[in-house]
Amino acid sequence: MKVTAYFRNVVREKHPGIEEAWILRVMAAPLEEHRQADGRYALWGLVPEAQNRALKVITLEDRETVHNAEASPR
Repeated sequence: MKVTAYFRNVVREKHPGIEEAWILRVMAAPLEEHRQADGRYALWGLVPEAQNRALKVITLEDRETVHNAEASPR
């Protein structure tokens, strides 16, 4: 999985419970997708293993490099 320095240095420490498999699953088949004004993509999916929480993944314009990921209650 390609990631930005921000993801590697900040997000991983801030949200250590988010698993790479969850991110890859959301990226492969998002329930919702939105292209942001800055060209990045916001992708959402549900993670049953995490009490069915919603996972938002932000990728760069290439839609392959992960910049941010955050889980929230559904």
